[in-house]
Amino acid sequence: MCNKIQFLLSAMLASLALVALPGGAENLHDPTRPSAIQAGAVTRQKHAGELTLSAIWLSGSGKYATINGTTARQGETIFGDITITSIQEHSVRISRNGLEQRLKLISQEMIKR
Repeated sequence: MCNKIQFLLSAMLASLALVALPGGAENLHDPTRPSAIQAGAVTRQKHAGELTLSAIWLSGSGKYATINGTTARQGETIFGDITITSIQEHSVRISRNGLEQRLKLISQEMIKR
């Protein structure tokens, strides 16, 4: 009986030691988080005609918007000529070649036809 208890205690201590080792959850990759937010990258691909605002994230780490599939933070330039000047809850202001424009977030009502 004593050997079984020693074995169980040893196994529990070993498990606890593994959990306490560095490299825990803080190093895990979140597959649902957009890659542009993780890297803070600015995409310089060309946009085709009309701009579509499809997502807005407001968090403690910053404000982000997705326009034509490209995610960037407030103040960044995308597509080489569009600067995101401000991000609100339902819209984004951009500046392109000195002209200001407001993009509204796509709503579910607009998607349903």
